[in-house]
Amino acid sequence: MTSLHFYDQFPSYQKIMAREGVTSADLAIIGDPDAVIGQLLRYRAPALPTWCSGPFQNEPSVLPWVWAVAAEL
Repeated sequence: MTSLHFYDQFPSYQKIMAREGVTSADLAIIGDPDAVIGQLLRYRAPALPTWCSGPFQNEPSVLPWVWAVAAEL
């Protein structure tokens, strides 16, 4: 998760994370396709009608399911 800690240095992210009571590690979504979909569905709500994702996984053999999961949502 250390690759996400760079968000901690930005005041705008610090304010949002403090307000929401989360850390940069809390915002990571990790797991197999079913786990990822389940975690993403937690965020999909009227309060968050749209969202943007940026997968850290860039191994070509894994990317097809990353994009398939994104397309499902």
